[in-house]
Amino acid sequence: MTAVSLWHEHRGLALAAARSYRLPGADRDDVQQEALIGLWFACRSYRAEQGPFPPFARLVVERHLADCLRGATRGKHTVLTDSVRVIRRDDRDVDAAATIASAHQVADVAEQRDRLRRLMRAIDSDLSALERRCVVSATCGLSYEEMALPWKVVDNSLFRARRKLRRAA
Repeated sequence: MTAVSLWHEHRGLALAAARSYRLPGADRDDVQQEALIGLWFACRSYRAEQGPFPPFARLVVERHLADCLRGATRGKHTVLTDSVRVIRRDDRDVDAAATIASAHQVADVAEQRDRLRRLMRAIDSDLSALERRCVVSATCGLSYEEMALPWKVVDNSLFRARRKLRRAA
């Protein structure tokens, strides 16, 4: 199971852990965001031989939230958080927090990259040289005549390649 799918499946666990924490000077959304970051750390470092995922994730999330609580009570980041409220963009002031991607956007990008990596691995390992050549040529927009292969060979190669790549994705 990929880190992204673990993250999506166990988001409720992190949000439940966030309910019992209060960070000074932070909104409830900030606490939930930190819990989701802790969950992401758990997803990235989890190995199946460690046992079931939920207890491991709960431990990592709670430790991350405890670290955040310690940092918030020290007040060592107040200079940074207070100074980056507004940034200049296109000759106007913009709230800096509005420019930061949400956890959902980050997870979506990570999932897309993971899917692309699987697809590239499948192209390298599962496709024959002829199938690879046809896929690359078709992707570049070459016509059958420009591929310099009989149309039936190209059709069959693309059919097999599509089937293999669907399985990989």
